[in-house]
Amino acid sequence: RCEACQGDGIVKIEMHFLADIYVPCDVCKGARYNRETLEVKYKGKNIYEVLDMTVDEACVFFANVPKIARRLETMREVGLGYVKLGQSSTTLSGGEAQKVAISRVFAKDCEIVILDEPSSTLDPLAEYAMYEAMMNACRDKAVIFISHRLSSAVLADRVYLMEKGEIIESGTHRELLEKGGKYADMWSKQAEKYRKKEEDV
Repeated sequence: RCEACQGDGIVKIEMHFLADIYVPCDVCKGARYNRETLEVKYKGKNIYEVLDMTVDEACVFFANVPKIARRLETMREVGLGYVKLGQSSTTLSGGEAQKVAISRVFAKDCEIVILDEPSSTLDPLAEYAMYEAMMNACRDKAVIFISHRLSSAVLADRVYLMEKGEIIESGTHRELLEKGGKYADMWSKQAEKYRKKEEDV
């Protein structure tokens, strides 16, 4: 790393009576690494140039490196194709940070994945994109999905409605709606709530 900026690429200038400002490091010019490190290249690019790629660009660049490509493809599938590889985690929104965490889980070699409220901070479009990514990335995994948003249940193979630690209804989304029990009542109420929100907007 560049010792002048500790690898940040920027230097903080403290301003009296004003907010601090950040400027590119004079030594590395924002590249974050020292000259010797930047001279090392892979397929014509140094580490700074690689970290400056978006996930979409990196998917093409690392297409022939399966271990890296699989992780990048999972990030792209959850809707993070525009994020740069070297982007600081502190600059990510809550939804983006949640997608990064989810993509890390999807990329792991495991048989069972348990997700507790993974869509709680996502808007409906991002939520649907995440479900599609989950289905693609978890073809060989059993996924247990815990959610209070019933929109999460539509694509599930099986839905379990629990109350006080007990399963009170189970079946597919369609079966539970046709049954007309508590799940169907909850679905109707949530659908009405979202419909009113859309009308207000």
